[in-house]
Parts: sequence; structure tokens; C-alpha cells
Amino acid sequence: MKIELKETLEKELKEGMNLFLGAGFSIYAKDQNNTPLPVGSGLCEELVKEFKCPDIKDLSKVCTIIDSFNSEGLRSYLLKRFDVTTFDDSYSSILKHNIPRIFTTNIDNLVQKIFERSENKYLINILKNGACFQDPNCIDFIPLHGSIEYPDDKFLFNMQEVSSSFRIKRNAWASLSLAAEQIPSIFLGYSLNDAGVIEALYGQDVKSTEQKISGLF
Repeated sequence: MKIELKETLEKELKEGMNLFLGAGFSIYAKDQNNTPLPVGSGLCEELVKEFKCPDIKDLSKVCTIIDSFNSEGLRSYLLKRFDVTTFDDSYSSILKHNIPRIFTTNIDNLVQKIFERSENKYLINILKNGACFQDPNCIDFIPLHGSIEYPDDKFLFNMQEVSSSFRIKRNAWASLSLAAEQIPSIFLGYSLNDAGVIEALYGQDVKSTEQKISGLF
């Protein structure tokens, strides 16, 4: 893969960078049925078929519709579908870099599975337990849409719900926004579907945000 400003990227990785993970990051992970995890469009098709929902080709709207008439069924499906059983060994390369903070729009537990392989580094879900404090082996983990690791929590299906969460937990999100801007970020598996979350987190338009990104994959 050709990387522009490769030396700059390698320098920033050594000094410390945030990761921002989208659905494309998890495509080399598989569930208990040995099926690769889906990106947004694939999941949308699965849900339409599974729940006989109108095929409107909009994941957020499909989830909202299904949640309105079969909330528990949707939750059960997502908990099984995004429970990672196996994943490509290349993911372990994350453990070699200085990454103090990981943001993700994914609800799967791939990142947790990756860090289970580490002998010293570990994750803290800061939305549940607060941020790491002066521990170089601790990584702040921020699942913006929720996580199957906390099955009783509500998954945030659309930007209205994310924005509502931002308003309710204003101090927490303000702190996260500041932290996100302190060091550069690498976006992996990011798509335009994630733009609203990024804009809400950074508190500015996406084009301005992207000027701060050292790598876009």
C-alpha cells in the first residue's frame, strides 16, 4: 500500500496517535459461524432479510424501524453477529505502536480480542470507567455507538441518538473532543457514514477535521 508522507506517519506513530475505527476495520474478523463481519451496507441487507424490513438501503433507518417492533430480536442478532471468534493475525500489529486512545463506531469486540493477546497493554472503556491515568500500558477505549461487551446498554443507531448522548453527557464528550484534538488521528475503515459522528466529536465540519488526520485508509 502506498502511503503519502510515510516518514511523517511513522514519526507520529512513535510519538503517539489516536485511532478512529470504522466498519471497514473489522472485515478480517469472523463471528462464531466463521462469517466475516459486515460493513454497513452488508449489515443492512442482512437485517432487511432477517427481519423482513422494507429494503430502504439505509442502515440507520433500518435499525430504527426494527428497533421499534422487535428491539430484543435486533439486540440478540447484533450480539451474536458482532461477537468475534477469529481474526487475522495482522491486527496484532496495533500492539506495537504508541496508541493512547482508540475511538470506534463499531459495536463488535474485535479491539478487546486483539488486546487480550498483549502481555502488558490493556483497554479501559472510559465511558464506563473513566480515562487512564499516568499508565503507559493503558489505552482509552471509546465505543461511540455502544459495545456488545455491555449487552444491557442501548446501541446508538443514528446521529440523533448520538447527538442526544453528547447533550446528556456534555462534560464527558467535551473532554473527549479535547483529547481527540491533542494528538493526530489515523482513520481506519472510515467511510462517509461515520462523518456525522466525527463532526459531532470534533465540533467542526469534516473537511476541517480531515486536515488533522495523518493517515486515511
